[in-house]
Amino acid sequence: MTSQPSAAGSQRRPESLPGPWWHVASARKLPGLNVVTKAGARAGILLLSLLLGCGGGGGGGTVQPIPPPLITSFTAAKSPITQGTSTTLLALFTGGTGTINAGVGLVSSGVAVSTGTLTSSTTFTLTVTNSAGTAVATTTTVVVNGLPGTLGITLTGLPQDLNGLVKVFGPVGYVHSTVASETLTGLVAGTYALVPSGLWSGVGQTGQAYLASGAQSLVVPAGGTTSATITYAATPSLTFQLADASSPTGTIGLKLNFIPAGAFLMGAQPGEQDSADVEFPQHPVTLSSGFYVAANLTTQAQWKALMGTNPAWFSLGSGGAATDDFTRPVEFVSWNDLTAASTGFLTKLNAATAATRPAGLAFRLPTEAEWEYACRAGTTTRFFWGDDPTYTTLNQYAWWSGDSGATTHPVGSLGAGSANPFGLFDMTGNVWEWCGDWYGPYTTATATDPTGPATGSYHVVRGGSWFHGDTFCRSANRSYSGPDDRFSSIGFRVVLAQTGP
Repeated sequence: MTSQPSAAGSQRRPESLPGPWWHVASARKLPGLNVVTKAGARAGILLLSLLLGCGGGGGGGTVQPIPPPLITSFTAAKSPITQGTSTTLLALFTGGTGTINAGVGLVSSGVAVSTGTLTSSTTFTLTVTNSAGTAVATTTTVVVNGLPGTLGITLTGLPQDLNGLVKVFGPVGYVHSTVASETLTGLVAGTYALVPSGLWSGVGQTGQAYLASGAQSLVVPAGGTTSATITYAATPSLTFQLADASSPTGTIGLKLNFIPAGAFLMGAQPGEQDSADVEFPQHPVTLSSGFYVAANLTTQAQWKALMGTNPAWFSLGSGGAATDDFTRPVEFVSWNDLTAASTGFLTKLNAATAATRPAGLAFRLPTEAEWEYACRAGTTTRFFWGDDPTYTTLNQYAWWSGDSGATTHPVGSLGAGSANPFGLFDMTGNVWEWCGDWYGPYTTATATDPTGPATGSYHVVRGGSWFHGDTFCRSANRSYSGPDDRFSSIGFRVVLAQTGP
């Protein structure tokens, strides 16, 4: 069992850093394990069922035995397929000649099969026999999915000079991106997820952002038509310039998006896959006032502009293995490093923006409720892009232990389409994010503008990291760390809000 974290200022190499998962008392597995145990389920095995056999052969005395036939592969090149098209059965084998049932005939390396011979789910058997009469067989199943369906997508609420951005995920690994209203045709029947990204517009300190409606899930029937509308709503955005003599422009930008007030259910859904006890009970929360949230994690460049140093592990200056890329998130900073009354990052940020901040607003860490509300962006699923039960879509939105290469990455580097419907990047993965709250259990009580327990020993961190497994990237997942702890897996993002809470 991993020990508790050591006192403030402890230095731990990233490769041995356990990270915040040790605090989650009901976590069911260590993050490194689920990457391996789920690998088969995530391999995308959608086409076939393989049953390999190998018979014996040979002679006696001085007669050289005939090697038994060996089938190396037998797959459907395209599956599921739709009626009226064809597929190819690919057979690779040695040691004899092969045939496929259903009247297909002799096989060399592959044969095209008319879909007229297939039922809704037809199993073909490939049999290979050599001159000694030894036979082996294996099977593959081709699924016919019925007539193709149609999905109409309408984007509304955007000015003529600004395109939207919606990703569509469907069966059989289907992925499509659209920037305008579009009709998708030739779709196999099944469930499709539509995930819009929030967009930015305008230049200068005051700009405009367009928040999208939450992710949608809908069913396209075989031979049928389904339609969906993604609605964008304009909200203000702010960009502050922080003085930085080392920057080519002399400043470093800090961009924030306005998140409107609203209500949501905080915590894991009952029975949520891979959930932990600390995420229950799910309870109603109302945020009575809108607030600004940084579009990105706080970067090394932003920290350096205000603090004059770069504490991040993943920089050459700290002896790390990565290049000194100041667009990466800053990490290896404690909660106390951020909140100290005179020397903390937030104190210096508020001082640097005193002349340009809107009256009555100040920079601080998000409350845990604000963080989850901003992360979900109006969605109720495990992730803002859907439930993603096999984690096949996670890599498009998050840097986690399965795709990070054991390092942080520049903020927003997964591309414009990785922003959630509120236009926020890296809300899952890359680095955990400090919240303002002390850590404590949930209750069933309805809450308005909650700020967590009055006292405690640990502060909340949310969002998962480059070091941790896929389950830690869920919107409901929560963990914690000591206020003096510094880890290469924990960073933060700021909010600009009313001076309370």
